[in-house]
Amino acid sequence: MNRKGKLLLIGGILLFYSISLFRVYIAKNRLYSYRHAHPVGSWANLKGTVVSLPLKRGKSYKVLLATPFLAELHGRGDAPRPGDLILVRGRVMSMRGFRNPDGMDREAWYTRRGIVFPLYVRDWELLKARVLPFYRQIPLDFAAWGVARLKEDLGEEAGAVVSSLVLGFRQGMDWGTRSLFTSTGLGHLLAVSGFHMGVVFLFLYTIVRLFLKTGALFYPPSSMAWLPSRLALIPALFLLFFYLLVTGMPPSALRAFVMIACWVVARFLNRDRSLEGALVLAFFLMTLVNPLVIFKVGFQLTFAAMLGVLVVIRLVEPLEGWRAGLGGYVAMAFLVPLFTLPLILYHFHRFSPYSPLANLLFVVPAGLLVILGLFHLLLTPFPFLQGWVLFLEKVLISLFIKGLTLLSSLPGVSQWVTQREALFFSVLVVLGLGTFFLVRRGKRWAWALPFMVFMLFFVPRSQGILLLDMGKRGRALLFQGEEQVLVDAGVVRGFGAWSSLRNTLLRRDVKELDGLVVSRVIPSRASLIPRVLETFRVRRLFLPMEAENRSLEAAILQVARRKGLEVVRVVGPVAVGRISVLPGGKKRLEVVIGSLDLREDSRGWILRDRLLEPWVKGAIEIPEPGWGTGGS
Repeated sequence: MNRKGKLLLIGGILLFYSISLFRVYIAKNRLYSYRHAHPVGSWANLKGTVVSLPLKRGKSYKVLLATPFLAELHGRGDAPRPGDLILVRGRVMSMRGFRNPDGMDREAWYTRRGIVFPLYVRDWELLKARVLPFYRQIPLDFAAWGVARLKEDLGEEAGAVVSSLVLGFRQGMDWGTRSLFTSTGLGHLLAVSGFHMGVVFLFLYTIVRLFLKTGALFYPPSSMAWLPSRLALIPALFLLFFYLLVTGMPPSALRAFVMIACWVVARFLNRDRSLEGALVLAFFLMTLVNPLVIFKVGFQLTFAAMLGVLVVIRLVEPLEGWRAGLGGYVAMAFLVPLFTLPLILYHFHRFSPYSPLANLLFVVPAGLLVILGLFHLLLTPFPFLQGWVLFLEKVLISLFIKGLTLLSSLPGVSQWVTQREALFFSVLVVLGLGTFFLVRRGKRWAWALPFMVFMLFFVPRSQGILLLDMGKRGRALLFQGEEQVLVDAGVVRGFGAWSSLRNTLLRRDVKELDGLVVSRVIPSRASLIPRVLETFRVRRLFLPMEAENRSLEAAILQVARRKGLEVVRVVGPVAVGRISVLPGGKKRLEVVIGSLDLREDSRGWILRDRLLEPWVKGAIEIPEPGWGTGGS
């Protein structure tokens, strides 16, 4: 391509991106206008089509309704079915989360998904059933049937695991079972990704190819001898596209489909197959349709993992035969998690040192479960054959869960990391990988690169007083000086309070607390205390002499005894660094911080006769003369 052609290509790409960004900008402005016209607490009547499977929890449900924009419906009772046109009346719910450093911005999260607001349903009326186009209705019906069938045949819990592995729908899965996957570094198996798409494509391609071979035996014209190996790719690709629609087209699955489609076209036309070119094309197409997709965690993780796969392929190129397969499998189990580790630490503040081992041991059984789950659904008209598949599924899922339980019981299986530790490990991984490839090219000086990571130890630790946003009635105050003390950790209601508190503490490099003060044993002050004790190392726990909520006190003391913590019942003044803890009666404690006129009453924290209101604008940094603060 000459220079003029290259300039035209670059100009065309920039033009398409500009049009796409302008389209997104217009859509966001329309969404904000519609949102502002329906303030929180107002009643709204919406007419639209249900475009998602209902996510049920007990008697409650949650579905997406397509109006001019998407609306998230929350209700109780019978949920509307996918594809139904309904008229719904309800009250607009708040999108406001807990505005703390590194906390989840729920309004921005809803905006990125194109959801105008959540709506609590008072009542709804069915206007017409199944109004979606067939190419959207059939995948939704198949997904609903598949999830229900797996749960009916395998049981609620085992069916939820298999439906998560096969279809990507995690509804109904017990929280303990889900934590087995996330704590061992196997959470990626519960979301449809390139691994699932590859397994499903190989399964479909094998089935279609065998079918065509069988047809060739009955109808043996020589002109059709090439069909089994070449033409089977086309129906397998169309079936894979249907599977993509069934799973809801998550970014990781969409990336894998584009790359598989490029591979199929190249093989069908006898062209060179470039994995790097397919990856670049997938990135271009996905960002062209929606430039904001780059902010999705799934998009970032899938492309980071593919970079690791490309590196592994280059490393095993000199090997041949079974050595290439075995070496590639082991290398992927250990190298791919390294490429995704910086993103995992940044987004989740958590990782598992056993992740490579878990991938090495459980990825193949997970692939077998995906294949068995597909056979389970496809053999529904043949009960006898389905019975054998059902037996194998139950045995394999039982062994799978037992193996995960055993691995999760190992010491240090899941580690929470602070912002400083996340930065340290991320830079170490990047420098380590850079050193490996530079040394392979003969750059001996690259051995010095990993030692640059120790410069991070000179980054100062955060100091100051942070009053966290835990809602209007909740309380949490973090003191960081010579000692780190958390005063209260409670919330009355609100989604994501614990994750917001935990991520804020980790972002401010808090992993060990010198003191945890509970001013009153009531939910608004102490509902999150057991989780704090479970997650962070606490030296001393300060409690009032008597508890107002006996059951909450029992839960706190149970965790404290299991952790072997020092529990202090405050009967007189106690000093914790620059914090003084005083008894305010038998059921409450008072906290005095240094020379600040900072105190707490029933309304909240008072600073120099001014009520601090973190629930209005977010967490408040309280400066004190002579301190450098970390800023939030």
